[in-house]
Amino acid sequence: MCDREGGYPGMLEKRKCKVVLVNQRSGEGDKPLKGGKMVNYTGTAIEVKL
Repeated sequence: MCDREGGYPGMLEKRKCKVVLVNQRSGEGDKPLKGGKMVNYTGTAIEVKL
């Protein structure tokens, strides 16, 4: 994820995201995606290793 550029009134300063690698076996139908990593994004660039 890269550095945040810009903003707007009421924008969240922090976000919690789940980053997953998507392929043919990840999440089928209404089943949730397996694996991945939860990251806290605060507007500064982060690197996620999966």
